[in-house]
Amino acid sequence: MAYFLPHGKEGEDMGEVKDKWDFYANLHATFYRDVDACRAMLENTEVIDWSKAFQLHGLQDGMYEVARDIAKTRHVHLESYLYQTFLHPDLPASCQNRLKSDFLHFGKLMPSHAAILNEVWASGGNSRSLRYLESLIHRFPHACLMDKEGQLVSWSLSDPLACLTHGYTFPQYRDQGCAGAVLQSVSEKLHARGFPLYCGILPENQPSKQAVKRQGFQLLPETYYTLIVTPALDLKEQET
Repeated sequence: MAYFLPHGKEGEDMGEVKDKWDFYANLHATFYRDVDACRAMLENTEVIDWSKAFQLHGLQDGMYEVARDIAKTRHVHLESYLYQTFLHPDLPASCQNRLKSDFLHFGKLMPSHAAILNEVWASGGNSRSLRYLESLIHRFPHACLMDKEGQLVSWSLSDPLACLTHGYTFPQYRDQGCAGAVLQSVSEKLHARGFPLYCGILPENQPSKQAVKRQGFQLLPETYYTLIVTPALDLKEQET
């Protein structure tokens, strides 16, 4: 079982997530040899606190069904996202991306940029997601392009599980090689740290799938599960 609290500086002991609705910060990942072990792990209240919101990640068969059954028994809400998994077999050095604009340059994301990322993120738009994005920018490899005035154009982040995520290019800069250049840059940073290059993409997101395929990423048969658990559907209590 892997447990991670993204807020704060690296190396800090952050303790328990106090906000019961903050599933962004309360992240778990499952790794197991058989489904029974997975069930025992998820049913262990010393490992998983089902009275709080959390997100659960995994690639192995059976995790979704086990989590669904436990959520039903405990009368909590479970929202599932089933991503297609893409893996690059090696550093994408063979695909040298060339920008079609001389007015763009690589920059560095700062936590202050999180508000822009939060605004365009379909799963964001709230104060908890803003804190989460600030944490990713502060702690994990990322890459971005900026225009000559220093405004964000395109970016890609990595999450606590070293998964490529939150890639975005503003519409007016698409089809100029931005996404590929940013993806290659952050991939090189992850590769240099010894991490595998992988990501999960929703099946209907054809543009993103084509973008990673152009970089040499290969589709794997495994489904990348992301499950969001919330202890109740009291939306008023969840508001921030």
